[in-house]
Amino acid sequence: MNDSTQSVLRKNLSSKLKRIDSEMSNLRLNDLDGNGHILNDADRLADLESRIPLETHEPEDHYFKGDYRSYWQRKFKTHYKVIIYLLFFLMFLLTIKFFAITFTSNDFEGENDFGSNDINRRSFDIENTMNGEFVISETLFKFIRPPKQLLKHEQDPGLYYTTEIQEDGSHLIKAGQLYNKEFNKNIIGTTFIYEGNEYQIHSIEVNYSVDTAILGTNIIKKYRHSSIGLYFIYSIDTNVIHPIHVDNTDKEWGLSYAHFSPAYNFIYFVHQNDLYFMDVKERRITRVSSNGNDIVFNGKTSWVYEEEVLSTDVAVWWAPDDSKFVFAEFNELDVNSMTFQLYTDPNLLNKYSSINYPLPGSKNPTVKLFLYTLNDNVLSKLEIGEGTQKYNNDVLIYDVAWLTPNELLLKISDRSSKELEVLIFNSEKNLLTRTRTVNSSAFNGWIEKQKKITVIPPNNAIGRRDYGYIDIQPDENGFNHLFFYAKLTSSLGRQLTAGDWEVTGAGVVGFDFETNTVLFTSNKASSFSQHLSGTRLDSNEPLKIESFQNPDDIYSFYEFSFSSSTRYVISRNLGPGVPVTNVGTLMEVVEEDESKSTALYLSKHLKLKETLNNYDLPVKSYKTMKMNDGVVIDYIEIKPLHIDSNKKYPLLVNVYGGPGSRTFDCKYGIEFESTVSSGLDAIVLQIEPRGTGGKGWAYRSWAKLKLGYWEPSDIIEVTNKFIQSNKAHINEDKVAIWGWSYGGFSTLKTVEIDAGQTFKYAMAVAPVTNWALYDSVYTERYMNTPKENPKGYNEISLIRNIQNFASLKRLLLIHGTADENVHIKNTYTFSNALNTFGIGNYDLHIYPDSGHSISHNNDLKMVYRRLYSWLGNAFTV
Repeated sequence: MNDSTQSVLRKNLSSKLKRIDSEMSNLRLNDLDGNGHILNDADRLADLESRIPLETHEPEDHYFKGDYRSYWQRKFKTHYKVIIYLLFFLMFLLTIKFFAITFTSNDFEGENDFGSNDINRRSFDIENTMNGEFVISETLFKFIRPPKQLLKHEQDPGLYYTTEIQEDGSHLIKAGQLYNKEFNKNIIGTTFIYEGNEYQIHSIEVNYSVDTAILGTNIIKKYRHSSIGLYFIYSIDTNVIHPIHVDNTDKEWGLSYAHFSPAYNFIYFVHQNDLYFMDVKERRITRVSSNGNDIVFNGKTSWVYEEEVLSTDVAVWWAPDDSKFVFAEFNELDVNSMTFQLYTDPNLLNKYSSINYPLPGSKNPTVKLFLYTLNDNVLSKLEIGEGTQKYNNDVLIYDVAWLTPNELLLKISDRSSKELEVLIFNSEKNLLTRTRTVNSSAFNGWIEKQKKITVIPPNNAIGRRDYGYIDIQPDENGFNHLFFYAKLTSSLGRQLTAGDWEVTGAGVVGFDFETNTVLFTSNKASSFSQHLSGTRLDSNEPLKIESFQNPDDIYSFYEFSFSSSTRYVISRNLGPGVPVTNVGTLMEVVEEDESKSTALYLSKHLKLKETLNNYDLPVKSYKTMKMNDGVVIDYIEIKPLHIDSNKKYPLLVNVYGGPGSRTFDCKYGIEFESTVSSGLDAIVLQIEPRGTGGKGWAYRSWAKLKLGYWEPSDIIEVTNKFIQSNKAHINEDKVAIWGWSYGGFSTLKTVEIDAGQTFKYAMAVAPVTNWALYDSVYTERYMNTPKENPKGYNEISLIRNIQNFASLKRLLLIHGTADENVHIKNTYTFSNALNTFGIGNYDLHIYPDSGHSISHNNDLKMVYRRLYSWLGNAFTV
């Protein structure tokens, strides 16, 4: 295709997209939350999945086909990217100037000092933040998964779902296409009537032919990923709704979840911890398990698996052609039980809630895998045999994924996550093959939660005869990178990426079959950032990586969501400026100047920008500091826009520090720390100590066997060096530290080590104070069992030098009584120790019936108001 033809076709597509943009201008994300749930004043709930049909014909798109390939050729063979980089750089400079988000040195006499000591501050406080003045909203737009991967761009019309505000103010859920703007089908409003009762839709899935939908309502969140709710099957064309439940006489028909199978032939769901599936056409329900109860979970994860291993409440894995599925059975018979009393329901006395919660060194849930084949309705136990025997049947299942309709990948480890076995199960041959073993001692680390693998289908045109897959694993230098396994049973993978950076976020976000290109996100630009890059499987230059953002723009954070063939993409520039979201082809979305781009812009943020213009926003700077032993620590500095050269400022240090975590980045956000900087006229540091993620295993492994040893050392050293570099501008009598959960632990350990030398005030929310009280899977991953590591549990990681807390001017402890994650016993035993030592310089604030997020009723707002006012009192004493 010549340049002239490309130019004409670009103009034609630009015109089409502008018309689509105009028609969709009323579609707003505040109709649904970021996870896709329809919002009401009460709550935001779990993920919304919509699946809309592809038209029967395959749209032809010669423009896209030709231009996409030539685009990749330019990316890999010419200097075309320089133009894009320059555009991004100019946009970046404009964004910085407009939003007053600058990157400065440690010198307080720099850009932030306007030479005036009498400044009319346009500040905001906690009420502005709690009232939602700085909340991000955008047009809802989500691609719809086809029943199987689309390999060719011409097959992919860019199917999506969205909501639209009607003239009467109601909301309508609709389906559409990016390719064919004429395709437009109404699905349902956001409420419906059944047997005279009105229900608010909290989640929706739509099948591929747009004739059946699963509606979720009355969904009540249980733990981080799990919930219980009412689910209905909706016939779209006939407008008929029926509840999904086991039988017509069952009045207790609340389900844990209900989802379509991959090819949309079945709906599977869990009721009272038993697994069922329904034939969509015949509406016939089949019960798969019958032993579900309070300790046996079928097709649904137990708490510790939900929280620490699989990060989901679903434990069912369907073959891609709907021919079979595997599900897990978790048995908590011998697992320790935690019980807490519930207080706030006036109609209930002596009401209790309990959770099966394994402690370090104690019994974990046992897990079994079962295979169900639909052609003969046969259920059989999946024997993973030698793998479980090797670990005395005490294993963790880290991943289950179908690679083909008959081949299943399993990842299992020992209970302390030292070693990972990768197995391939062939269901036709009933054969289990161990392909490789990952021993964490090779990189002095541990086995982490696994990122999703990416299946690479055969491509005879280029000589790829077999199915393969891409996995993310540590390389020989200890950085998490992409490896390609050319065959499913390959024991060695070919490394695709390399360097002193890591693949981050979702990892692989797309595979373009036609260009043989793997698309992934990484922090190659900087440890604060996340950019999109690509590498070709057939490249003549091994490990060649191309970035789609300006590599010199080291402080920007992107997320991407591709359509099935990667023909279209949703690009989210999440910061540090006000986020920008657009959708189109990859070439279109990398042009972020809306006046020039033919992409469809989903985020306007006009109201937010007006709000931000009313305030002097604090300045965020992304920095590093070298410790005395040579280790480099990342931190963020937040300070008022206008610095008074004659004033000394209070200092707040915010920490988390969990092993392998990435907490502080350059996403946009007016969070608690920015509010403190503006409203309390303070400087804030957010410190990422060694042991955290994104910088390789040499950096992570500092945390191994020694939780709470290096974090305080780094936090104290960074804070002291910062104070010394800015001594004339820091009030050393008003230095505070705070954190939540692991951050609460880091806060208390830091105060214990510091003994009042640096920090005068501390706030710890839901802190771990004794790792023997935390869950087994998380704790043993880093610490081994108490029997294997008694010094770690009883000396290094235990908060035991209680008398050192007397050196604080004041301490604030906050916890919820129904915390399912970090049990309130941690705070109670610690406060009891303070009392035993006669230390009374602390405040204890308890929130009845609140869990780890402390969000029962209005509690979350009250927590932040309490933190803010308490800190305000400390800084004004």
